[in-house]
Amino acid sequence: MVLAGCAKDTSEAARKGAQDAGFLMQVALNDFRAGRYESALKNLEQARLKAPQDRQVHYLLAVVLIERGQYQRAVESADAGLAVAPDDPELLNARGIARLRDRRYDEAIRDFQSALAPEKQYATPETVLANLAAAYAGQGKTEDAVATYWKALELKPTDGMLRTALCQTLAAAGRTDVALRECIRASTDSPSYAPAFEQKGDVLRTLGKKDD
Repeated sequence: MVLAGCAKDTSEAARKGAQDAGFLMQVALNDFRAGRYESALKNLEQARLKAPQDRQVHYLLAVVLIERGQYQRAVESADAGLAVAPDDPELLNARGIARLRDRRYDEAIRDFQSALAPEKQYATPETVLANLAAAYAGQGKTEDAVATYWKALELKPTDGMLRTALCQTLAAAGRTDVALRECIRASTDSPSYAPAFEQKGDVLRTLGKKDD
C-alpha cells in the first residue's frame, strides 16, 4: 500500500511538473519572440528542471542559445534532447545550425543530412536544405552548395530568402550573370525582402551596371 501511494504521488508530481514546464515554455516563447533572450533562457532552464524528459524544452533551449551565440551550450542542449528523442529531426537541425554558426562544417553537414533522411519526414525540408547548402558554402564546396539550394527551391520556388542565398553563393563564385538572374527573380518574388535588392545591387555593381 505504501509503495502504491508513493507511485501515485510521484505520478502526480510528474504531471504537475509537466504542466508547470508547459507554462514556462510558453512564457519563454513569448520572451523569445520579443527579443528578451535572457528571460527566455531563465524560464527554459526552470522548465528543464521540472520536465527533463521533455524534448521540446531541450529544443527551445538550443534555439535560444544559438541566438545568444552560445553555440557549444546549444549543442549540449540538443544532445540532451536527442538522448530523450533519438534522431529527432528538429533537434538534429538545431544542433547542425549551432555547429554551422561555430564553423564546424563537417559536423553540421552530418546533422543536416541526418535530419533530411526520408524516414524523419521533416516538416520543412527546404529549410534544412538551405542550412546544408550554407555548410557546403562554408567549406568552399560551391557546386554542392548551389546544387543544394536548387533542391530547396524545387520545394519552395518563390522563397526570396532561399533564392537570395543562391544568388550570393553564385556571385561569390564569380558566376555573376547567373547570380544576377536569380537576384532579379528573388526581388520579384519577394518585393518586401530587402536583402534581395541589396544583393541584386551588389551584383550589378560587380558587373558595372546600374539598377534600373
